[in-house]
Amino acid sequence: MKVIQFTIPVSTEHSIIVQEDVIPYFYDHLHRHHEIQITLVLQGEGALIAGNYMQPFKSGDIYIIGSNQAHIFKSDPGMNDVYQYTMAHYAEEISLNDIAKIACLTPQAFCRYFKTHTRKTYVCVLNEIRINEACKMIISGNLSSISSIAYDTGFSSAVSFNRVFKKITSKSPREFLKEYSQKVG
Repeated sequence: MKVIQFTIPVSTEHSIIVQEDVIPYFYDHLHRHHEIQITLVLQGEGALIAGNYMQPFKSGDIYIIGSNQAHIFKSDPGMNDVYQYTMAHYAEEISLNDIAKIACLTPQAFCRYFKTHTRKTYVCVLNEIRINEACKMIISGNLSSISSIAYDTGFSSAVSFNRVFKKITSKSPREFLKEYSQKVG
């Protein structure tokens, strides 16, 4: 996805600016800005994407987004069904036919629609979700082995898990664990 540099109107008189947006959908472009953003979701739901991090959001959630952090709050009702299904079933094998049915599209139409709206393939996003969940498992410390995390997050082999993990995080799972352990230790 292309990141849009967003300029927030700033006041020279105040260090904090409060802005209330009452709109039917969230700003639907991946963007960043120099200012730190604190968002309180009063109404609505969808998916927050910030860097490689993805999480569903709902009314009452509060987020602090750092300076120059690329982010988007997606509230597209169609892209939300797919996201919710993916989050609920990421540890399982998800076929293109299955996910296309959720979106009420043919597999070919779904692939075009998904790539047009996210600039990524569905498999790429699914792998990012799986690796994000794997990172949470590694950080939690409740792991019996790296290969068990691979299978628990929907990968068919530890080899493919390691390859995708390194592609997304630029580190192997063991390197990620070692680096995290050093930071908290």
